Amino acid sequence: MLVHSCFAESLDGQRTPITDERGCSLDEDLLPNLSYGNDLKLAYAKADVFKYPDHSYIQFRCQIRLCPTSEECLKIMPPQCSQNRRQKRMAAGGPIFDVDLFNSIKNDMQRYSMDVISDALLVVDDA
Repeated sequence: MLVHSCFAESLDGQRTPITDERGCSLDEDLLPNLSYGNDLKLAYAKADVFKYPDHSYIQFRCQIRLCPTSEECLKIMPPQCSQNRRQKRMAAGGPIFDVDLFNSIKNDMQRYSMDVISDALLVVDDA
């Protein structure tokens, strides 16, 4: 499993990208790079709470790429995030599908991917 292309979103649609398409943090002050369990089926990070000014609710949206355990998939999972890292590509393989929020399905190479959205989170500011 590779978590990638994450962003935070206010309920009125204001978005802030959090991770890139490789699964690397775009701003480690907002969210550090994700850690993965040994079996690559768990991704997590400890982060401070944040919110948009004048908005009390925030949602997180991410894409999750599911991939059979194979040499091709292990090349990208977990992501090796650094400034000088070259992007690795998966080798072509059997038929795979991308699933998005609108349930459209398209053929792709060696992966299963879906969008995941959190429930709206209420952030209370004591100030």
